[in-house]
Amino acid sequence: MARCLLTILIILGAGIAGIAGEAFAATEVVGIRYWTAPDHTRIVIDLTRPSTFTHRTLTDPHRVVIEIPGTVFVNKARRIKVNDGLIDRIRTNALRSGTAQIVVDLPRVPAYKTFALKKVKGKKDRIVIDILREVSEAERAAVRKRVTELKRKNKAIVVIDPGHGGEDPGAVASGKVYEKNVVFQVCQEMVKLLEKDSHLEVFLTRKGDYSVSLAKRQQVARQLEADLFMSVHANAAPASKARGAEVFFLSMKGASDAAAKALAEAENEADLVGGVSADARGDIEAILFDLNREDALRKSSALAELVHDELKRSNLTRIRKVKQARFAVLKTIEMPAVLVELGFLSNSTDRRNLCKTSHQKALAAALVASIRRYFDRFPPGGTAVHVVARGENLWRIARAHGVTVQDLRRLNDLGDSDRILVGQKLRIQ
Repeated sequence: MARCLLTILIILGAGIAGIAGEAFAATEVVGIRYWTAPDHTRIVIDLTRPSTFTHRTLTDPHRVVIEIPGTVFVNKARRIKVNDGLIDRIRTNALRSGTAQIVVDLPRVPAYKTFALKKVKGKKDRIVIDILREVSEAERAAVRKRVTELKRKNKAIVVIDPGHGGEDPGAVASGKVYEKNVVFQVCQEMVKLLEKDSHLEVFLTRKGDYSVSLAKRQQVARQLEADLFMSVHANAAPASKARGAEVFFLSMKGASDAAAKALAEAENEADLVGGVSADARGDIEAILFDLNREDALRKSSALAELVHDELKRSNLTRIRKVKQARFAVLKTIEMPAVLVELGFLSNSTDRRNLCKTSHQKALAAALVASIRRYFDRFPPGGTAVHVVARGENLWRIARAHGVTVQDLRRLNDLGDSDRILVGQKLRIQ
């Protein structure tokens, strides 16, 4: 009996020691990464568990110091050269107190923010440091002046939004095909084509591989007073058979179906994956619903149908029906806005095509064609031209353009007649 009791005590002791060992094991820094964006440089520190930390600034030279107590580095102390104008380098020091220290050397007095993020979608617990580049009033004034000039010339302002970026890869296939890269390449091709149109001016929400919050993407479109906003993505699904392109516009009520709802929820988590603090997310519901938003939703529906038609006509991929969902990035609805899913990276056929430069260029051409058709119908500050198609009548045309049949008759000198011909060009105010 005594021997059995001793054995039990030994086992219990070992178990308690194991639990205690786990409880007091040091947190580990398993990675340090950075991305340079136009308005900030982001440093991400990956940890094996959540941890408290302190931060402070020092001078001579200027630097930000982050200290994480009870934490060790998996790799030896090192220096990471950055030299991007905001950060000179990042250094790591293992202090005797058992504290991991990260020092960010800077060329000038820093404006910065830092916050912790919990695990989400394959991302570890993280500490984020954003070194900010302050935008001057002169730069803001220059943007306002440019927008005013474009509006005066009746140029259409198009904002193309390559989804994800930086720490947020979006959908990932085979461990090496990233949605953020595929859609960025397609968007760059779109820009090349759109820049050939003298009556259009095109802008990107991101011009490289860095994370942009959903609120920031909206802000870019608002500041530019865009006439059209198109967010470009690639899809993924648990079932590898799912394939084809999809087009969405905003729903203020609910999604078209369960799949659209699930996709919107996944895309709306981009901020958490990309590393945006909870308090940095603006109230995207704050814009009052008025006639301007109602008009934008109507035009968003028209734009979505045009994108659907051009993708179907291109015969590049299967095309699913137009859907609605509550995408956060589409709540920039002072303007027509759509979200396009180019295909499923989880499907081998779609993935193979989406990785081909020729396919990317063809997709870009189809999307650009839909944008051109949209502005033929809704030119900024002008009169649109509608070419009558087979099966159309004045009532359908008026409804599609948000005008009355009387408006069409008056503008096109039709009198009281409803007679129109296939191929006839009608002016739309």
